[in-house]
Amino acid sequence: MKTLLITLLMFNLAIAPGEGQETVTVLLSFDGYEEGVYYFTDEDENSYEFEEIESKASARFDLTDEKYKGKIFKVTYKVMTEIDELEEEYDSYVIVDLKLAE
Repeated sequence: MKTLLITLLMFNLAIAPGEGQETVTVLLSFDGYEEGVYYFTDEDENSYEFEEIESKASARFDLTDEKYKGKIFKVTYKVMTEIDELEEEYDSYVIVDLKLAE
């Protein structure tokens, strides 16, 4: 019975990688969109670059539109570990959700 339970658990983990992925939410000022990258800055002038945005977030705001430049957003994102063409790991930041700050 233990073997079956462990097998099922491993199978579920293999099917749904990223499920339960930890997210971070921060207030960021939108600086613009250029060549597939969304640029933001926090209040301490730290820069954030996001190459991906999930459909839920992009359905709310078209960040390719200049009208959002300078707006403050509540950005929820996750960090994905990717492997490049040289088989080296790097972190990729993905926007999960966006809300205009009030």
